[in-house]
Amino acid sequence: MKTTRARRESESKRYMTLYQVDNHDLSHYDLVIDTTNTPPAEVVKKILDSLTERGLIRPESIV
Repeated sequence: MKTTRARRESESKRYMTLYQVDNHDLSHYDLVIDTTNTPPAEVVKKILDSLTERGLIRPESIV
């Protein structure tokens, strides 16, 4: 637990130093999905729906 916390803190400092970005600020991300209790198939659907809505993929290209 301490190692995980230390690594998170280290990564946060690194992102701030290198990129001037707070990696805990979710506004930087295009899509945030809480996968704690979400089945994998639903996560995939949310990703594909988001990409389709933004015009990055076409529904017919999804196999």
